[in-house]
Amino acid sequence: MLLSTQRYSGANTLNNNSMFAMKLHGHSKYQQQSLRANNPISYLIIE
Repeated sequence: MLLSTQRYSGANTLNNNSMFAMKLHGHSKYQQQSLRANNPISYLIIE
């Protein structure tokens, strides 16, 4: 399980496409503190 402790990491839009980025890390409950990821997530905005 990866999670983010940041409220807001960043967002951008271009030609009705949005991309959100966040820093993810492992959960201490599962001894995954060393897992790290910068994960961009893309969304398509339909109007």
